[in-house]
Amino acid sequence: MTEIKTQFDPILRKIIKNKKKIAVIPIGSIEQHGPHLPISTDSDIVSNVSKKISDKNGYLLLPTITYGVSFEHAPFFNLSIRESTLRTVLVDLCTSLSENNIKTIFIINGHHGNLKSIKNFDLKIKKILKNRVKVFPLSYWHFMDRDFDHAGFVETSLMLAISKNVKMNKKRGLEFFLWLLSIFFATQIYSSINGPIKFNQVKNERYTQVIDRLKDIRNAQIAHKDVRGFYANNFDSLVSFIDTGIFTLIEKRDSSYLQYDRTYRIDMLKEVEIVDTLGFVSVKDSLFGENELYKMMAKVPIDGSDSQFSIKSDVIDKNGYAVHVFEVKVKKNIILFDQNKDLLDQENKVISVDGVNGPELVLGSMSEVSTSGNWPTFFDAKNKE
Repeated sequence: MTEIKTQFDPILRKIIKNKKKIAVIPIGSIEQHGPHLPISTDSDIVSNVSKKISDKNGYLLLPTITYGVSFEHAPFFNLSIRESTLRTVLVDLCTSLSENNIKTIFIINGHHGNLKSIKNFDLKIKKILKNRVKVFPLSYWHFMDRDFDHAGFVETSLMLAISKNVKMNKKRGLEFFLWLLSIFFATQIYSSINGPIKFNQVKNERYTQVIDRLKDIRNAQIAHKDVRGFYANNFDSLVSFIDTGIFTLIEKRDSSYLQYDRTYRIDMLKEVEIVDTLGFVSVKDSLFGENELYKMMAKVPIDGSDSQFSIKSDVIDKNGYAVHVFEVKVKKNIILFDQNKDLLDQENKVISVDGVNGPELVLGSMSEVSTSGNWPTFFDAKNKE
């Protein structure tokens, strides 16, 4: 974890430059929490949760935004800002982080009154920054198995675990019991929040590996069709083609000449296309050079998995024309075989412009003329960076 407020400019810029960093912005509130908890409770808890997540994953931790939307607590003590003010601050911070080459930001919320400010914030910032950064707004209690309360059993337990600033006029036995429960709840909350974060991190890394392999397969299939007139129906044929296939290098140019027309009894201009053969180059050298990994292109490139891609090709009728098509795919269950099952079930049901829709990663189509994949464009942009 790199806590931004303790860093010096040259060191911080070097850290960001040498490694693609993820930033965490905690947001809390200053408001009454009864006679036994400090007014900083929401900020204290979310700061602690965010620090543990950042420590474990090496994220950049920003200072907590301690002021939130707490007008509902009047006439009890609160220091509040408007929803629009908090949203503007978050937009400005995300913009600044993007300009400093931060690509992913987690906003971790610790106060219920801030919910409207962060609702659909990921879509808003995506439009403002034109997809330059991905933002994930989260409220830590949404990952708890127990219903959340205000200054009640849960918040009191959490504060006992992280702070000495709690007034408890109870017997020592009850305090010890609450202390044990506080450790349990703190662990549960940390695990619940960190679980989806780690899942998304693993998912994106593995999807990138699989998509890179699918792009190699696409290039090989296009070459196969250019040379042989059809797509390969299995990987053995495709790999064999790469080993032995030859591209013919040609040059096309237009030309014309005069030809006597017997009907009109005059010389008429004839236009022709002349094709010159310039040479030959192997498919392997053209597509892969010295790299021999193409021989394993059938294998899904995920450690711990021995699975292979599914591949098939055919000729379909499209508006009266016979068209060659192919399809290569792999199930998300194979790519993410060792991840949380509940999160994997959610991923299999994704329908989003920013996600891989459906339960599979798919290249090509058996019903449409396409050599595209079903992944979002930012996976293609990653390879260009």
